[in-house]
Amino acid sequence: QRRVREICDQTGLPRRVQVRLRCSMRSGTHMNMLTMYLEEPAVCEYRFTVESALFCMVLKEVDEFGIPMTSLQQIIEMMNEEENRYKEKQRRMTEERDEREARKAAAGGGK
Repeated sequence: QRRVREICDQTGLPRRVQVRLRCSMRSGTHMNMLTMYLEEPAVCEYRFTVESALFCMVLKEVDEFGIPMTSLQQIIEMMNEEENRYKEKQRRMTEERDEREARKAAAGGGK
């Protein structure tokens, strides 16, 4: 399949795009949440960045050139384990919140 590169009107050169994947472990964000943004650091040169907690495990398992140091199956298994830990933490936090609310309601209802 032939790739067509669009030529920049201002420079006469092909447009360039750099894609970056970033690990983002911001507190309060969902494991499957993605943040995407596009920058133009120079004329007709673009930087597309995608951030997510999903990338954290994968990016730990690649070298400086982005080549996986472990098998794809191992990376998928590690990501699944990480997501299960995240879900368990969310479940515990929800249970603790529900217990606090139930204690408050019981204390308020006894007056």
